Amino acid sequence: MVLVTGATGFSSEADIEASNFAGALNVLGAAADAGCAPIVHVSSTAALLRVIRS
Repeated sequence: MVLVTGATGFSSEADIEASNFAGALNVLGAAADAGCAPIVHVSSTAALLRVIRS
């Protein structure tokens, strides 16, 4: 099972973090419950970068 996450269009760093965490938790939890192995998670760099507004 491969999960690739990303975040765009959010207004704050906290929104990006919350969205990525909740989505990953839901999908990875379901995959683990279903016995999927291996589970590989690949996150976008957008999830790690600060939101910069001009």
